[in-house]
Amino acid sequence: MSESSVILKTPIDWDAWSRQFKAEAVRRDILDLIEGTQAFRTAPKLPEPKDFQTHVQTRASSTSQTASATSQSASLEWVITFADLSEAGKANIQFAYTQFKVEKDLYTTERDLINQLQTWMTKTVAPSYVKTCFTYNKNVKEWYEAVKKQVGLNESTIKQEIRDMYKRAIKPLTKMLKDIEP
Repeated sequence: MSESSVILKTPIDWDAWSRQFKAEAVRRDILDLIEGTQAFRTAPKLPEPKDFQTHVQTRASSTSQTASATSQSASLEWVITFADLSEAGKANIQFAYTQFKVEKDLYTTERDLINQLQTWMTKTVAPSYVKTCFTYNKNVKEWYEAVKKQVGLNESTIKQEIRDMYKRAIKPLTKMLKDIEP
């Protein structure tokens, strides 16, 4: 937590905390996720050889046995491996695996950045808000929206609270002070 971090303890702290939150999101390059203009990445699916099989092939036909395909498929279920693929299938799965690694790296990086922001949030929000707003099955955008809803302030409410505080501060004393000796 940086020296300039604002702690969200009361609704009065909302504007400063929200600005700091957005600055933290910008610094991590994930503000678009928070604002909903970009979707969260989903975990990529590891490519499997069965998805790249270009023709029906069984272990028996690959070893040159002459049993019919129908009787084999009825009696045996083979797991298709990389070795069972055609050359085109092998090339396709290798390309898909390269794409998978790139997508997995992007997904992991995004998750790390989101986790850092969520950690920052839990450190800069009062425990009462953390209990009511931060649930394990929600994402960072939903956490932010829940805190915003819980705080429930808008600009006019804040201005009214400031006016009330000012009026209390300048209100004349209701009792006279006792003689103050010079």
